[in-house]
Amino acid sequence: MTYQPPSECYSLVGSCNGFICLNGLPAHFTHDDYDEFDPASNVAYVCNPITRETVMLPELKRRSCHDDRVDFLVIGFGYAPSTDEYKVVRLYKFMREPKFARIEVYTQGSGKGWRDEGKKIETGLGGWQHGVFANGWIYWNFGNGKIVAFDLADEMFVELSECPIFRCRRIRLGVLGDHLCATNSDTITNISDVWLLKKHKDESLMSWSKELSLTNMDGYDTPLAVTGSAKLLCHSNTSLYLYDLKSSSSKLLANFDRCFHQVIPHRNTLISIDSITRENSKSLESGENVQYGKLKAGIGR
Repeated sequence: MTYQPPSECYSLVGSCNGFICLNGLPAHFTHDDYDEFDPASNVAYVCNPITRETVMLPELKRRSCHDDRVDFLVIGFGYAPSTDEYKVVRLYKFMREPKFARIEVYTQGSGKGWRDEGKKIETGLGGWQHGVFANGWIYWNFGNGKIVAFDLADEMFVELSECPIFRCRRIRLGVLGDHLCATNSDTITNISDVWLLKKHKDESLMSWSKELSLTNMDGYDTPLAVTGSAKLLCHSNTSLYLYDLKSSSSKLLANFDRCFHQVIPHRNTLISIDSITRENSKSLESGENVQYGKLKAGIGR
């Protein structure tokens, strides 16, 4: 399948039920218009690569004053089954407030556009990545062991209690099965530990549990899915392969001879994007409150 993205400069945010969210320049921009120091230039797209439908969400209001310019912007995309709604969430910082992020929520088909209640969350200065969607929540890794989550149904932000083992290690967030997955790798021993965030039986506490230790890895390998034959579909910077959990060996499936910037699991759908989008978004050819809380997370084995 070949799909032409609506923008020359874009990044993958995520995939949910066959729909893909991208973050990139408006369709009328070209590569020459790209300004890496002005994240407000970017817009969010929701696409169905099978039906070739794409919707561009409204742009972030750009600021002329230097202190009011946007310093960083990341996106999250997911589905709330309890309300049957797809939502896009964006976090962004102003230069005058480098340690705090503002939150805006866009509910597909609501007709309300981006909703900003003026709430802020403390982020620190760690590196940012787009959000990872799992089980009705979007998670962002702010670095130094800090992970925050957004409940798409209740629109509540929570901060997971810091996991000391993540604080001094580089972790990569993803989804494995139905759980948020965190992979941290040791480039000296070539071992990658895979942690899953699981709820306790009473669902009052989520805790990290180290589920797997993958040996003979190259230090940048990330799991994508578990197959029915006790194998793990993984990707490295350039390859896709199967890792045998019993023999700790791997089988190369494809070598693309170039570095991946992003890899996300995706399944196709023939459902039209019109069924989840309405006004306040622009189709392209080819007032509720945001609440905040605390959620405890511990470390298990």
